Amino acid sequence: MFSKKTELKINEAVVLEIINAVKVYGAEYHSYHEGYAVLLEEIEETEKDLDYIKNHLSMMWDYVKTDDVDNIKANARYIAHDAVEVAKEACQIAAVARKILGETNYVRDEENNS
Repeated sequence: MFSKKTELKINEAVVLEIINAVKVYGAEYHSYHEGYAVLLEEIEETEKDLDYIKNHLSMMWDYVKTDDVDNIKANARYIAHDAVEVAKEACQIAAVARKILGETNYVRDEENNS
């Protein structure tokens, strides 16, 4: 089960990604086509990181069968790193989707709190 505190932090990360995207690229996409393209790019980057995880998991299994602890742990380190990359990409996917929905009022809220 996912902790509520962690879920809140993830949502905060998504909001921070929206704020960053709006500051860098503006509050709206020029078209839904552009929004779709940005979303597709983020999903493809996530898939790439998931592929890395799958490859390391496969290699890990080979090392598990031979009790090669050093290489098991090495692959676990790669998996842990790539899982964080997937989480970061997932936050960007959520931010892009919310930007497509027009949920960019976070930037105004942040500016008012500054």
